[in-house]
Amino acid sequence: MRVYKQNIERLAMFLNSEYFLALKKQDPKIINNILNSLYKDPDAVDEELYDMLSKKHNLAIGKDKCSLIQNLNGKEIRLAADIICGWKALRNFDEQNFLVNYELIRSRIDLHFIWPKHTLPTINTLRYSRYKDRIDYLLYDLKCYFTGKDTPMRKAYQNKSTKIWLMQFSNFKEFIDKLKLNRYVNDNYEVLDIGTLMNNVVKGNISELTIAINEYTKCLLTLVKSGRI
Repeated sequence: MRVYKQNIERLAMFLNSEYFLALKKQDPKIINNILNSLYKDPDAVDEELYDMLSKKHNLAIGKDKCSLIQNLNGKEIRLAADIICGWKALRNFDEQNFLVNYELIRSRIDLHFIWPKHTLPTINTLRYSRYKDRIDYLLYDLKCYFTGKDTPMRKAYQNKSTKIWLMQFSNFKEFIDKLKLNRYVNDNYEVLDIGTLMNNVVKGNISELTIAINEYTKCLLTLVKSGRI
């Protein structure tokens, strides 16, 4: 996976420059614009990433070499990668150690998820607006959906090829098992709460969950460093 490594090289060169230090004092608002221009999204352009995901999930690589293909009910479903935690969230959480944490997350193939790729809304995009990318809350949302409940993410689940893709799973357990997401649930397939270092399970009214994104990010990094996820 070379693209994330290239990102680190470009961003480190900028963040360690005298130009960056000058901007922090004189025009800090422009820094995010420069970072955005320097950053390339591995989920969109990293062919090596998709080669690894193809082998993990036993799926064909798309013609663009940056998607996966699954054929279901005579329909070709395109799937795109989605990292567990984006670079902007990591930088907002800890600017000083941003690149170290970014490498920690991006270097792990098992921290990349795959979701259907089509016009909005998608699981990838809607999970940020609903849950600030909290993967535990998304999985809890999916668990509720599989039991027939109306959820904040339902619009994405019912949209285009995502609906067909989700129908291949008879229940939440099968979804977890087939996508190899067992580390996020306990033996009873209750979703573990990352914001509590997985000491509790996510439960209750899904519309009333507390996001607490900084605490979540802190716990996520701790769990990744410890090898629990």
